[in-house]
Amino acid sequence: AGFDGIHINAETVLNDSPGFLLLLEELRARLGAEKIISVAGSHWVSDFANALPPIRDLLWTDTYYQAVGARVNQIATMTYDSHMPLGELYRLWMREQVKAITRSLAHSSAELLVGISVSRESTPSHVPAVENLENGLAGMCAGVSGSTSVRGVAVYADWEFTQADEEVWRRWQR
Repeated sequence: AGFDGIHINAETVLNDSPGFLLLLEELRARLGAEKIISVAGSHWVSDFANALPPIRDLLWTDTYYQAVGARVNQIATMTYDSHMPLGELYRLWMREQVKAITRSLAHSSAELLVGISVSRESTPSHVPAVENLENGLAGMCAGVSGSTSVRGVAVYADWEFTQADEEVWRRWQR
């Protein structure tokens, strides 16, 4: 059909999932080197935190980000639904997510798109007044600091993008 590639948003892919890595390898074999393979990536977590029973293998570690990055052209992180109650904490969360994921992908050619939410849906993991475009961009920019793997922003959910979000976006472009 003339597409450039494929984006896979498979939720939730557990850390160290061999099946997901195999899927990516099979897709590469079928699509060829010239087609783009893009995936949605999980929150990053340290090896120490990953060993804790409530988290164990739910989030991606450096090693798994590296393994996925070696098999794809692009990763769009889902760095929202952070459970953060305050804007300051969400900005810190975003900064640390971006720093850790870019560090994980340092020896990879995979591009990174940082997921930022504009969703207005209030859930236990997402407070719209906290996880918004303004705070997300501030945290992302604080975490980029010379990274060459960050190639852009992946806004979720585009159907909730408002005129106010447009104004925030334009202000950040200056």
